[in-house]
Amino acid sequence: MGETVVVIGAGPVGCLHLEVARARGASRVIMVDVQESRLRRAERFHPDLLIKSDENGSHVDRVVDFTGGWGAQVVIVACPSAKAQQEAIHMACKGGRVLLFGGLPPDVSEVPLSTNLIHYRGIHVMGAFSFSPRHHVLSIRMIAEKKIHAREYITHLLPLERFQEGIDALLRGDALKVVLKPGDFTIQV
Repeated sequence: MGETVVVIGAGPVGCLHLEVARARGASRVIMVDVQESRLRRAERFHPDLLIKSDENGSHVDRVVDFTGGWGAQVVIVACPSAKAQQEAIHMACKGGRVLLFGGLPPDVSEVPLSTNLIHYRGIHVMGAFSFSPRHHVLSIRMIAEKKIHAREYITHLLPLERFQEGIDALLRGDALKVVLKPGDFTIQV
């Protein structure tokens, strides 16, 4: 309630985290991504600030500046990026929480983190990758109550014969979710 949340990764999982943060009472939600096209897609979920990440780390400074120099209470890494995990520590305020939700490939899963920042700022670093059945019930309830806008995730509705077009849109970052409809099957979007 009333916290500033940063979500790193503007794909479908990051957008879900944004909506859940809002539903749980976050006062401000900042979305960070390396791809401009993903940030444009995330606009439909109404983040308070969209930031394109860059090589020089100015996006970390923008988060800190946006929070009045404090950093965010919650930083969620919703992408498979070691660099994003490292940067998340720098975006968190004293006593903040960092959730590593986006897993890394096994061959690059050893990530150096600034343990002095974690220690002296009292940052809590947690990992999560799955949900229990009770979370699935909660998610269905949130969709039914319109706290999660499930239809907004479907950016492409294509006939099954055009599946390659859907795959290409996903790979380019032009899509959140692609739904393929076989034959005469009708889907209302």
